[in-house]
Amino acid sequence: MRFTEFLKEEKEEELKEKPQKRVISIQERIELQAIAACEKIDTWLEVWSEKDNKFDPKGFDFAKHFVQMKITQAHARKIMGLYEPELKEIKEVLNPPKLKKDATEKEKDFAAQLQEAYEFTTKKELKNMLTALERLYGACQVVIDSSKATRKPRKRKVYSADKLVSKLKFKTTDDKYQLASVNPEDIIKCNELWVFNCKTRKIGKYVADIQDPLGQQREGSGLSVKGTTITGFNEKESIQKTLRKPEEQLKDFKNSGKVKLRSFLDDIKAVDIKLNGRINNDIILLKVQ
Repeated sequence: MRFTEFLKEEKEEELKEKPQKRVISIQERIELQAIAACEKIDTWLEVWSEKDNKFDPKGFDFAKHFVQMKITQAHARKIMGLYEPELKEIKEVLNPPKLKKDATEKEKDFAAQLQEAYEFTTKKELKNMLTALERLYGACQVVIDSSKATRKPRKRKVYSADKLVSKLKFKTTDDKYQLASVNPEDIIKCNELWVFNCKTRKIGKYVADIQDPLGQQREGSGLSVKGTTITGFNEKESIQKTLRKPEEQLKDFKNSGKVKLRSFLDDIKAVDIKLNGRINNDIILLKVQ
């Protein structure tokens, strides 16, 4: 009896001996199905150990067999696991690893036993078995790879604007500067968002990394919100500056149109500070465009 066949029978018996009251799990069911699919493969591989055999390492149609047995990528992974010890063993017999100088007696004994177990087998026969097992592995890998290619991409969840901004914390109004925030839902897919921090007197502009100049609400364009953070902004272009005379400068801001707003930050004589996306209770949502 081949080593892998023994392992498969042992595993099959182990699964069958499970208490009848307990329902077999999906993983256990897949394993039993994989073992069943290996029966025909084992029968073919048995020819290799027969005397004066005419074993053909390319004589098994794995693709056809896998279709007949309805092998999925989950089964293919199990099958690879079942034959992995034998594949590793054949490789070690053909290319014995060099024993370390400090190898233990157990390691030396195991290496000697491995070579002894195959001493009546020719190198050609070992190479044939290696070819057969590698073809089996290759066929399993094809099943796994093809399942990835045909797998339907997970449908991306589309959240409404009110859902996206539901956790956003911002300042609704400010009496000192006579400011009121715009509807936070307007941030979603907008190209620019102006903000003002009433505590630090900093005014800033978030610029979308992917612009939507025609306002077609293209997927992935404009700004968005995740929790309490603005996302989708260009880190280099999104900056803030401290206002020295906030009352006057904010009044100018309110009276500025689109054209004048393009240079509004440039006209402020202060150091550019990068925005980090975080919105808090001190920040007014001034304007979206």
